This record gives sequence, C-alpha cells and structure tokens, in this order.
Amino acid sequence: MLQIRFKMVQKRELEILKQLRKNSRKNMVDISRETAIPLSTVFDKLYAIEETYIKKFVALVDFSKLGYNLKTLVTVKAKKPEELKGFLKEHKNVNSVFRLKGECDFLIEGIFSSIKQMDSFIDKLREFSKEIKLYHVIDELMKEGFMG
Repeated sequence: MLQIRFKMVQKRELEILKQLRKNSRKNMVDISRETAIPLSTVFDKLYAIEETYIKKFVALVDFSKLGYNLKTLVTVKAKKPEELKGFLKEHKNVNSVFRLKGECDFLIEGIFSSIKQMDSFIDKLREFSKEIKLYHVIDELMKEGFMG
C-alpha cells in the first residue's frame, strides 16, 4: 500500500508563505513587520520554506503587453497521449498543461498573438486528438490568488 506523507506546515511558515505568494520579492524585514514574526525567525524559516515548499520563483507576465492578446483554454480527449504530451511540452505557445480525469484527458492554456497562430496550433493538435473543445478567455478575473 502506498503511503504519502506530508510535512505539516507550521503557522509561522504559513504566514511567511502567504507573504511570498503576495510578493515573492518582499524582503525579510517587511515580512517580519507584517507578520509580527521576529526577523531572526523569518530568516531561519525562509531557508526551510524554500527547500520544502517552493518549486520556483517566477514572474506573472501580462502577455497582452507583449502582443499576445489571445488566451485560449483547450480541452482534449487524446488518441495518442504520450505523443501529445511531448508535443505540448515543446510547443512555444503552450503556457500550462493539466492532465485530467473525466470526460477529457488534458486542459491546455495557450497564449497566441493572432487567430491564425492559434488555428495553426489547433490544426497540429488534431493529429493527437479524438476531440477538442476551445474556450477563449475574455477576461482574467483572478490568477494565482490562493493563499495570497
């Protein structure tokens, strides 16, 4: 039987994580002041937090300001799942991919500069797919808001 063990997050670590979710560039002095956690504790906990809970620090980019004004969510029922995974990992317009359980196999977030670019991606996607459904994002109401 498979056992999965989770390290229980301490209250102070959780408070520091919340601060980093709001702004990963926030300095330790500000974190200490806003959480009422002593600076020395923030310093000690921060290393453990980075090693245990944080995958990587990234920037949330406003793609529309770079000329990528079309965001599309695509659900796919795959006929060639392994080949599809390889294709998606390598395609430059794919921002995120989720493996799903249910009516479809994958949820793909694609970022495109034009409908022509999106259509080209969808045409290639059809080679690996039984069924494709497109959803065009018209407004992003919240992104990365959990624990923020």
